[in-house]
Amino acid sequence: MDSSSYTGLPNKLCQGLTSVKSTLTTGHILEKTEKT
Repeated sequence: MDSSSYTGLPNKLCQGLTSVKSTLTTGHILEKTEKT
């Protein structure tokens, strides 16, 4: 297995999780502001 792809995979996973987290957080904030 290539070492560069091995280190790149966790980075991609972390980036994906971060983007999902920010998307969920933004959606949650938008929901809160709409309700109030």
